[in-house]
Amino acid sequence: MNYKIFFVDLNYYRPGKTSVIPFPLSVAYMASYLCKMVPDHFKVHLIKDPHQFLKLVDQEKPVLAAFSNYIWNHNLQMEAALHIKRKHASCVTLMGGPNFNFSESEWMDSFARKYGQIDFFIEGEGETKFLNVVRCGLAHSFDAWAMKQANPAGTAFIHPTHGYVHNSLAPTATVWNSLDPATLDIQRGCLVDVNDVPSPYLTGLMDDFLRDPDFCPIVETNRGCPYSCTFCNWGAMGKSKSKMFDLKRITDEFHYIARNNVGQHSRFYIGDANFGLFERDEAIAHLLVELHNRYGFPEKLFMYFAKNSSNRILRIGNILKRLVRSNLTISRQSMNDQVLANIKRSNIKMDTFTSLGQLAKELDVETKVELIYTLPGESKESFFNGIQRLGREHIDSVHLYPAMLLNGSEMGSKASREKFGLKGEFRLIDGSLGTFGPLSAMEFEELITQTDAMTREEHLEIRLFHFFQYLFLDIKLFKNVEVFMPSGELLQLVERLVRGYRHANTPLRTLVEDFIRQASLELRPTVPDRITKEEVNKAMTDAVKLNPLYTVKLLFDPGVRMAFYRFVKDEIMAMVSPEPEAMEAVFDFMDACIYPFDGLHVRKCVLKLNPLAIRRHPNENRGANGNIILSKPHEFVFFKKNTYQDLLDNGMEGLTMTQKIYHIMTHHSNESYGDTLSYSLELGKES
Repeated sequence: MNYKIFFVDLNYYRPGKTSVIPFPLSVAYMASYLCKMVPDHFKVHLIKDPHQFLKLVDQEKPVLAAFSNYIWNHNLQMEAALHIKRKHASCVTLMGGPNFNFSESEWMDSFARKYGQIDFFIEGEGETKFLNVVRCGLAHSFDAWAMKQANPAGTAFIHPTHGYVHNSLAPTATVWNSLDPATLDIQRGCLVDVNDVPSPYLTGLMDDFLRDPDFCPIVETNRGCPYSCTFCNWGAMGKSKSKMFDLKRITDEFHYIARNNVGQHSRFYIGDANFGLFERDEAIAHLLVELHNRYGFPEKLFMYFAKNSSNRILRIGNILKRLVRSNLTISRQSMNDQVLANIKRSNIKMDTFTSLGQLAKELDVETKVELIYTLPGESKESFFNGIQRLGREHIDSVHLYPAMLLNGSEMGSKASREKFGLKGEFRLIDGSLGTFGPLSAMEFEELITQTDAMTREEHLEIRLFHFFQYLFLDIKLFKNVEVFMPSGELLQLVERLVRGYRHANTPLRTLVEDFIRQASLELRPTVPDRITKEEVNKAMTDAVKLNPLYTVKLLFDPGVRMAFYRFVKDEIMAMVSPEPEAMEAVFDFMDACIYPFDGLHVRKCVLKLNPLAIRRHPNENRGANGNIILSKPHEFVFFKKNTYQDLLDNGMEGLTMTQKIYHIMTHHSNESYGDTLSYSLELGKES
């Protein structure tokens, strides 16, 4: 008999949008393992699209539905589980994923009772535990009450008589266990060899997604994370041990995907926690380049590089620099040693960090440093002291993240919140909201906005720093001003802008005050238990990403851009003594690079700046203002491949120009935000 099982990993999917939606890899692994271990018993469906889910629920009667639980789909999944229980009351429901506090039984007890539409919960790696639940279901006619009485190993649930229980995989007389202990790592609750799980690509389970242009393939070359950072739940999911998929399997998967994928923009995800951690990752990087040269796939590669960067990471970055459009990331999280100790984050030493930066320059690989703000023990003063230290390291880019309290992370636990005085507020996750037939939901992330060491007001001040830094060192619209700055002082300039914005001209000062107000208003102390369609519709109208929105407002709202230029020039002159002609030449060049969304592919400007003198590594020209001025003005040609004119002319009625540009950036562009807003430069003739 072919029982039907739904593997549900819903996304807020809108056909034809440019958002990158990865394949449902985690549930696909469970499906492929099930089909191997219990062949010819089940018809499985892998489901990402809520509309497909609703259609299948109407057409078929599953005996079991397995749901993922991530921060970006939790509420949608719970609504889907409630819907399937209403349609098929006897369907057994199961949920796994990282978005749980399994270490806190009181939290899990409350959670399991709140979401009674879920029968069983699984912690960590899911294949073996899911298999055991299915075999228990087969033995008990998929009767949820009887299965709970049987007490399956590897699950957590509300027992009919004993209340909340959480069973390990360890064999005991009181649990139902069909698993082969020889294949299991009992202590970590997972398989000894991940290669026991067949490839969902090579078995054909992913073929429908490979044929769908709205989805992006994703693979793991290894599983797990050896680190125990308190702000992350990745290491907890893998129980701090990385396991390898065979290199031949990876090679076969990559070639299969490249031959069969028609995915949108030929994007490809590597789902490893630390790509580059292992020696063989360099060979995998060469394989990816080989695929690109042979098949034209991938064109864009997304991955998480190893947390503690090394020379190997830089070599891989050099190999992949045509495919990895973002910079090579070095995750420092904080520059304060005590904060790093608080979050159990072992960073590379500063002298190693400096040498890596120098090697990156030699390899022509750009470096990006990630920092997290409002971490436990981080004060405003220690954060800005760290920023000044970081500025002296000649990094190319900085990316900031607000600290989040994730379920399943140590930092999100009750003990950690009490120890460091962590207070969180909730923010809507951009794009994670929608109504699909009877399903209405939206998702929230909990940000740390106050600690024992930082007030909420100080957090908002750093949030403003985040915005200004975004302009200079993230999307890099104004990074060229560093040509005037002594070594390491571009970040100091950004800090001065934050502290001195009240002295700016009215258009800019008003914009900054509005930004701070909106940064506060987007936070809420609690989240609703249930979401209505009306609330979703309102949120879809009101919700915005503040950094992109206020970037567009700064560039295109009347008077703001010129007020910003004046403010930045004044602060530069307060720090250094640039030559006036050089200052005007740099600002004229930066302004000419900004695309005015006028539909023109080509723009010609007569400029005094020699862009080649600052284009690659402005650091090398700091203080030498004279060599950036041409002997006589030249005409330069700026080119824009994507003008977005069709979008501007159609489908955005009733929106201001600023609103149109914001929606293009965030919902309709395949370029980075910086590239969407900018021309590329082509050298032209002399004027």
